[in-house]
Amino acid sequence: MAFKLEAGEEKSRVMAWDAGVRVFHWLLVILVVNAWVTAEWGDMEMRWHKWNGYAIFFILVFRLTWGFLGGHTARFINFIYGPAKIFAYARGLRARKPSKYLGHNPLGALMVLLMLVVLLGQVASGLFSSDGLFAYGPLSGFVRESTAENFALIHELGFYLVLLLVFLHVGAILIYLFVLHENLVKPMLTGKKNYQDYLDAAQPTKVMVLRLFLCVLVSAFIVLFVVSGFDLRELPGVLLA
Repeated sequence: MAFKLEAGEEKSRVMAWDAGVRVFHWLLVILVVNAWVTAEWGDMEMRWHKWNGYAIFFILVFRLTWGFLGGHTARFINFIYGPAKIFAYARGLRARKPSKYLGHNPLGALMVLLMLVVLLGQVASGLFSSDGLFAYGPLSGFVRESTAENFALIHELGFYLVLLLVFLHVGAILIYLFVLHENLVKPMLTGKKNYQDYLDAAQPTKVMVLRLFLCVLVSAFIVLFVVSGFDLRELPGVLLA
């Protein structure tokens, strides 16, 4: 099924990724790197690491809301595939003839969902973490001290799982680039892909600024409410701690 072009659109290029997806992607790259830097070389109270974690929390919540209100390729309903499609795509990939998808292909979609789950787990463990001395997550007071220290261990070990997923992701990008001769990075910068017959092709929904603004507001409220210990009156003290 061919992708329908709108009047005036370049015949060789079609919009694949909306601004919400692209900004989320590159902010996540920056923040994950900064999470490692601030954990290894930050202050003992982990103040900068916590702020970085709050930022990751915010963009993750934004991506979840954008998965329902964003453009066609951003919506979860359009890139959650069953085992049959995942294995069919894997067979095509092994034969170096993978099917073309405007949005996430089945294996890429699986990686995206796995990364979201793991990072949300990292955020949750960080919120409840404590080293028992200097660093305390904003929700560590809701659990016993020993439990908070266990969360800190889970948080530390979980980062290695994040690194593994990052290496797999980068490895996949390199395979696509040098083996399949498909650049996956450029479309995430420009938002556009070459015009082809994509299996998931459909006219992309227009991304409304109002929806984007709504997702930002909802995400900000959820994050601030959670990190305040579910009491926004305590927020100034938590952010300055």
